[in-house]
Amino acid sequence: MRSLPPLFCFLACLFLFPVIGIGALAQTVRPIVDAEWLARNHAEPGLVVIDVRDAEDFRQSHIPGSINADYADTPWRFTGRRGVPMVPSPEDFAGLVAGFGVSTNDHVVVVAAGRTWTETAAATDVYWTFKRMGHRRVSILDGGFLAYRAAIGAPVSQGQARPRPRVPYVVQPNDDLAASRNRVLSASRATVLIDARLQGDYLGINRAEWVARYGTIPGAKNLPANWLTTDGRGSLRDTAEYVKILEHLQIDYREDMITFGNGSQTGSLAWFVLFEVLGNRRTRLYAGGMADWAADRASPVERRINLD
Repeated sequence: MRSLPPLFCFLACLFLFPVIGIGALAQTVRPIVDAEWLARNHAEPGLVVIDVRDAEDFRQSHIPGSINADYADTPWRFTGRRGVPMVPSPEDFAGLVAGFGVSTNDHVVVVAAGRTWTETAAATDVYWTFKRMGHRRVSILDGGFLAYRAAIGAPVSQGQARPRPRVPYVVQPNDDLAASRNRVLSASRATVLIDARLQGDYLGINRAEWVARYGTIPGAKNLPANWLTTDGRGSLRDTAEYVKILEHLQIDYREDMITFGNGSQTGSLAWFVLFEVLGNRRTRLYAGGMADWAADRASPVERRINLD
């Protein structure tokens, strides 16, 4: 093969470099970042760390420059009719994150405590909410703050967070990531419903107090969320492990999927694994989950073990 003339190569690089550079920068925003990466990059311009731990843990130690937005006390969700947790409106979400000083183009990294799978699910829930509202540059920290503290040379701060100036924020909702109750009702048999709650809830022998009825959505398959982190703690598993788990459960992760929990938190962890780790872009989250489903008596429920 003949080599290209040097002048042609020079001109090609001159004109194509900006395009290649933009693409390379975009690819650096991965859905999962590790503690060593965040320790090196936490102070970079345009990177905003949102710490969803409780305020006391944050005061004791946190990543320098991070924002504390306690998952339980910050309106990532609000209580709607019939006590069902609901996703904030685009206007409310814009006001919330603008108040944190987050702009539309910032790279947001969500940091949970990292001790349990439920804390990781809090991070994936906030992640999904940002994605649902059209925020493109967002990641979660694998292993959470626990992993960050274990990283060599990772700096920490104590006390309250320093407020960031409020900035404009533009929401561009992405409806492709969400499933409503009506969409679940009308889902075809080709759609796989994934109940990410623990097995007792799925079988109908346990029930969260804010879910009106025992059982699950008819035809749903169970993918317990505590299987999705290593030993049920705060770190995600390798891709190959997820594939083996799904093969064991006879779930084809390449199909159309709708994940759910009691609300959005547990279901978001299954959504994250399927959508971001396994790359199934046909996965949606039913954020209302069983709390929304069971509250409407017209919605059928399947109780696999009836203890009454």
